[in-house]
Amino acid sequence: MARTFESLVVWQKARSLNKRIKLELDKIPASKTDYDLNRQIKRASNSVMSNIAEGSSRGTKADYARFIDMASGSSSEIRSHLYAYLDYEILEPSVVKELQAKSIEINKMLTGLKKTLKNAK
Repeated sequence: MARTFESLVVWQKARSLNKRIKLELDKIPASKTDYDLNRQIKRASNSVMSNIAEGSSRGTKADYARFIDMASGSSSEIRSHLYAYLDYEILEPSVVKELQAKSIEINKMLTGLKKTLKNAK
């Protein structure tokens, strides 16, 4: 049976991070909310899991690897946006640190997946 993107642990972790980011943003009081920043981090978070899924359905391993690169870039974008939440004192430092750690873990897994794709014959 063919492996689906839903069975990939990295996609599951990206999905979990996506949900966690939304839950944390929903806790921010309206007076501290930066709607543009929220929209950007949500889009980046959705992009990670979407690019993993889309890449897994591509016809070649090279195409798949390209989408994994995009997912990795979006994961790095999440980490960058989280610094803004920290700098603007919108999210607690412990929350930022935890979400960044999850993003770093996803990036490492994406790097491993990309290496596997490049080494596959």
